[in-house]
Amino acid sequence: MKWFVLAGLVMIALWLLSRRKKRNSFALIDDAKPWFELVGLDFSKAMFNVHQGAPVRTNGAIPIVGLAPNSNGDLQGFVIEVAPGSGVVLGEFISRRASMQDKVVAQTLKLQRSPVALFDTLVSMG
Repeated sequence: MKWFVLAGLVMIALWLLSRRKKRNSFALIDDAKPWFELVGLDFSKAMFNVHQGAPVRTNGAIPIVGLAPNSNGDLQGFVIEVAPGSGVVLGEFISRRASMQDKVVAQTLKLQRSPVALFDTLVSMG
């Protein structure tokens, strides 16, 4: 019986932590919205990944990589670094290919403990 109670408490703790992480991600995305308007990308149709823990150029920033339609309706790849509460501190257009390989690149950089930022790696890919 003790194991069931302990397992239940662990599950509740994990659920609360995951909710907090999602809430922080949504606040981060809200901080990024003005950048999308500034560069002419449709934020409402953007598809992206948030890479917490990936190497960054700006201390405290979190990289976001994805695709969003531009004013012509064509998908445009992008990589941005967002500082919570401050908005986008770095932003660049990248190739669609680079934006679709972001998960693999981010994971590789984390595993290698690379000093090279995810932003710089994806920009160099095109």
